[in-house]
Parts: sequence; C-alpha cells; structure tokens
Amino acid sequence: MQANPQIRPLIWQCKLLLRSASLLVPKAQRGEWYREWYGEIWHWLHFLAESGRLNSHTSMELARHCWGAFPDAAFHRFSQKKVVRAFDEVPRTARFCLGSIFFVLVFLVLVTGLAPTIR
Repeated sequence: MQANPQIRPLIWQCKLLLRSASLLVPKAQRGEWYREWYGEIWHWLHFLAESGRLNSHTSMELARHCWGAFPDAAFHRFSQKKVVRAFDEVPRTARFCLGSIFFVLVFLVLVTGLAPTIR
C-alpha cells in the first residue's frame, strides 16, 4: 500500500528511530520486534491522517512513542529485573557517591574558573 504523501516524512523518521532501536534487540527477536512496532506506528499514522487529526501535537506524541522503542528494546536485550535492580543498587555504592562528588568538583572548577581565584 502506498503511503499518504502527507505522512511520508513521519514514516521515514519513525523507521529510522525503530531501526536504530532494533539494534539493541537480540538478532533472533529483531524482525518480529520491528514488525510489531512498525505496524503499530503505521496504523497510528494512517488513522491520524485519514481522520484529519494529524497536527504538530499528535506528531510530537507519535515521536515520543517512537523514542519509547529504545527502553523496550533494551528490556528485550537485558533482563528487566537485572536492569531495575542495577538502577536501584548502583547509586547506593561508595564508588558511585565518590565519582559523583569528584564530577561535581571538576565541573565547578571548569565552569566557574575557581582555580585562578584560589592562587
């Protein structure tokens, strides 16, 4: 089926985002994952175009939805429980705390020019 000329650029942008996100999905699941996401986007876009509801607001809503493919792809690659546990445990480690303090101090020195005033 030929795409509506009004939505061709949006389909192209969504395809680009989905192809980029699909690189995170394991190869065995990649085709099915991409077809599912692309089918959803394709139907959504054509519905909006045919019903006359395609405007800048709905285009941005669709773009936000497409960017949501990245976390979904990451959860296909990595175990969701492991990712959630890592985000919960890593900020509690001493290494993370010391690294954050060091980063903030370096950032302050670089941004404020604190080093010349200390001399």
